[in-house]
Amino acid sequence: FNGGTGDLDVTDSTFDNIGRIGVVYSGTSGEFSGNTYTGKGAGDWLDYAVEIGSGSVVDVIGNSITGNRGVSSFDSASSTAILVSTFYGAGTTVDITGANVLTDNNTGVHVGYDASDTSVVTIDGATISNSDMGVVMLGGDVTIDSATISNSVSGGVVMSGGVVTIDGAAL
Repeated sequence: FNGGTGDLDVTDSTFDNIGRIGVVYSGTSGEFSGNTYTGKGAGDWLDYAVEIGSGSVVDVIGNSITGNRGVSSFDSASSTAILVSTFYGAGTTVDITGANVLTDNNTGVHVGYDASDTSVVTIDGATISNSDMGVVMLGGDVTIDSATISNSVSGGVVMSGGVVTIDGAAL
């Protein structure tokens, strides 16, 4: 989290037993690539490997994210591998490309805070598996291209708002 100034690149890092969020992009640009993030598993807490918002423009490339399984007893919010929204500011754009492997999470990619969210997300080449939900969209514009979403308990792509385009993905 760099307070919204300059670029923030986080590469080739390992995250384990993090308090809540591995990296927060807030009003900045940058790259989150080659990282390994292991959540705390099931429990009364939240885990997000990376949260991107406030008009940030970020490339998420070739990461391994697993074990984000916590659920808050306070409000029933659940953990996710990658969280994207414009809740704190418009203009958030995220490209999730390369060999991102998101496994055993409550949600692989969560886009939008509500139906008014305007986040723009492209998922290309990712593998999202063994999660409760592959991709959740509450708002925004998501393109899923050449991704594999499998073994999701509640659904590969779950929408309650926004626009999704799926081309060449295996669901």
